[in-house]
Amino acid sequence: MIEIVLRTVTSIETTVDWICSTFMYIRIVSNPSYYGSSIAKGDIKGSLPFIFNWSHENINKLANLSLINMKPESNSFEPTHLARIVTRYGISIKSTELLFKMLKEGFNLKMLLEKLSECQELSSDIILRVSEKKFLNEYSKNLRFKSKDKIKNS
Repeated sequence: MIEIVLRTVTSIETTVDWICSTFMYIRIVSNPSYYGSSIAKGDIKGSLPFIFNWSHENINKLANLSLINMKPESNSFEPTHLARIVTRYGISIKSTELLFKMLKEGFNLKMLLEKLSECQELSSDIILRVSEKKFLNEYSKNLRFKSKDKIKNS
């Protein structure tokens, strides 16, 4: 996604070219079954159609989430403002899909909070600095719903 926002890739062809210049390409060729491909291990020429199809699927997924605008006349795409926001704040595609699904179905405040709490970004561990630990332990003494555990370093 960041490569689209930075305009490193602007079409499926440039996406395939970019992937072929990364370590991911080496991984796909070395271990195709891990990526859901039926190509033979080490088959460089056979990996290109797989990468093209895989790129095409993911580009369509981004277009359906309104993260890119497709330009059919030039067979290219460009990032939307939403894509820039998602990239800047490190929101995963999975979380974006979850929130878009909620927007389509309708929601209330309770549903919004429940869905937000399911987002990977909010459910992962937060690493604290040593200087923050003391402050947060003092602050937590005044909370209505207290945690049984003290805040610790990772």
